[in-house]
Amino acid sequence: KFSTRFSQDAPCDYIRTDKHEIVILELENQVWMSIQRETPLTELSNRNSLHSMLRSCKNIYQLFFNPPKRDPETNLITPLSINHLKSAFNMIINSMAWADLGFIHLFESFFQLTPDKTFSFALNPIINELSSTLPISHMAIMYSRYFIFHTFPTDVARTLSICLRVK
Repeated sequence: KFSTRFSQDAPCDYIRTDKHEIVILELENQVWMSIQRETPLTELSNRNSLHSMLRSCKNIYQLFFNPPKRDPETNLITPLSINHLKSAFNMIINSMAWADLGFIHLFESFFQLTPDKTFSFALNPIINELSSTLPISHMAIMYSRYFIFHTFPTDVARTLSICLRVK
């Protein structure tokens, strides 16, 4: 069977062969990244998990690195940008604690601790004072690798949560 689903409306983002699963995601305009896992056809698909991992890598890249530069004449990625992409993704992949990702970092989620009411009551005036006196647009408070409080959009909080779990 060559394909079970084919669409001209959306780019191909998943390939399953007899021995492998490959997930593809567009990083930037016509710059693609992929992840491959050896998976026999007898095992269930890991499509959602693999997509989640790639989206996490993309979010980290976009948070910390500039988009690749293109040659104005050919519109191809410059050799220097290709080297920067390689370095950036080596850094991203090596900084992730792969053995400690856990379920909380898959499927577009992150874990936030809920402090008790006494702690929240004491913390709120401090947060309000910091917000009003410092020229910052967002803040986060973490305890034991988990957010207690943050003002970031959910996708940024998720990305920061993964980034801050360095080996």
